[in-house]
Amino acid sequence: MGILIEHPVAVVDAWLRLQLLRLRVWGLSAFWPRRHEKRILLIRPDHLGDLLITLSALHGLITHYHAKGYAICAVVSPGNAALANACPLLDEVIPCDIYGGMDAAARLALLRRLYALRPEVAVNLMTAVGHDSVADYMTALARPAIACTQINSLWLKDLRTPLQRYLWTDRWRRHYAIWLSGDDNRTLLENETALASAICGTPFQPMLYTLNNWSLPPSPVKGDYYVVAPGCISSPRWPPQRFAAVMDAVAQRHPECVPVLTGVAAEAELGDAVLAARKSDGPIVNLMGKNSLLQLIALIRDARFLLSCDTGTAHLAPLTKTRAFTLLANGQTGIYFPNPLYTNTIHIATSLPCGRCGWQCTDRIEGLPHCLHAITAEQVIEAILQNGWKN
Repeated sequence: MGILIEHPVAVVDAWLRLQLLRLRVWGLSAFWPRRHEKRILLIRPDHLGDLLITLSALHGLITHYHAKGYAICAVVSPGNAALANACPLLDEVIPCDIYGGMDAAARLALLRRLYALRPEVAVNLMTAVGHDSVADYMTALARPAIACTQINSLWLKDLRTPLQRYLWTDRWRRHYAIWLSGDDNRTLLENETALASAICGTPFQPMLYTLNNWSLPPSPVKGDYYVVAPGCISSPRWPPQRFAAVMDAVAQRHPECVPVLTGVAAEAELGDAVLAARKSDGPIVNLMGKNSLLQLIALIRDARFLLSCDTGTAHLAPLTKTRAFTLLANGQTGIYFPNPLYTNTIHIATSLPCGRCGWQCTDRIEGLPHCLHAITAEQVIEAILQNGWKN
């Protein structure tokens, strides 16, 4: 295997697909475990919100197998590795940048580590990957292996019926594939919870994991403060001038509560724009690009409330039980932040005839989708002043 390190990814993929074919046709391969350990492999190298929803949906499965002495291993994206390592529910975490692209050496290193795990059961919950040999290999390592994907979602309408009705198996009944219906977090939460119930034979309900027993650093800010996350990587941003207007209004009513700006380093200019638009001369803490993911969780945990767009930061608030105000596109309320996980989140959105366009709006105003532009600073100020100081 070592000689493949010098070859490009395409060669490694071709070699690995040959191994998958050998396993499928002859059931023979030198690169598959002959014995398996009491480990469950959860494969979810996706966005932050996807990982948190999966942990909530599969809490029953995790606790079920923990009670039987199984170790729970998770394959997550590198950006989520710190959070996964801090979570006491997971015994081992394997970072995998499968969406960002891995060179041949990284792929082979990952394969070796996965092989050493020898998991007894693998549950592949990747939602947007195509035909990737590493993803196939991660699933094929275990017997049985359960692969869940959104492709061909029309094949499956409801996972609450017996799981066996939707199993596809190869001739040796080693691998299972399940097509999850739905293209939003609410449906995935329901389906993944039903999947966990079907695997274990016990009905489960989704349960949000709170921060009990998590290994977190102290908050980088002390005292009375609230957190503002104006950035958003994958969705349009609310104008910085409106964030500044909200912060000015809060400063007039509650000058003792200090705003704290947070975001990734690439959003530093956005933070500067918010600061420049402020009219209040009250104190403010700018942590744009300065705190880690775990520090961000601790920051939100001790804050009075969080104000953010539709971004990963918004999914962290339920972990901490902190009140959150989230700016959403039209029609997304309860869809991408589903109950019962987000009961402490107040969704701020406008009601328009269109909805759920995936931010592909052609009717844009000042570069923003109509529904996001229609959310006024006054609307957000009213929601915060009415609910931000409630227990």
